Amino acid sequence: MYKRMVIAVDHSEVSSHALEQSLAWALSEESNVVLVSVVPGYEGDLRLMGDSSILQSMRQPYIQALDRAADRAATWGLP
Repeated sequence: MYKRMVIAVDHSEVSSHALEQSLAWALSEESNVVLVSVVPGYEGDLRLMGDSSILQSMRQPYIQALDRAADRAATWGLP
């Protein structure tokens, strides 16, 4: 019925549980899975910090969450 499912993930434990349920549903529907994560916007002024590495630091947990989710989807045999 569903050809593609978009699953949002973050670095929380709740997201991990929701991912498992979503992957099971996607498998039962024979759906392709698209994993997404949204990094909160930075409200500060990077010129005051003198270093833009804060943006990478903010992204890192979400990138790791996407990597873990992709690994889980692969173990379920989902594209």
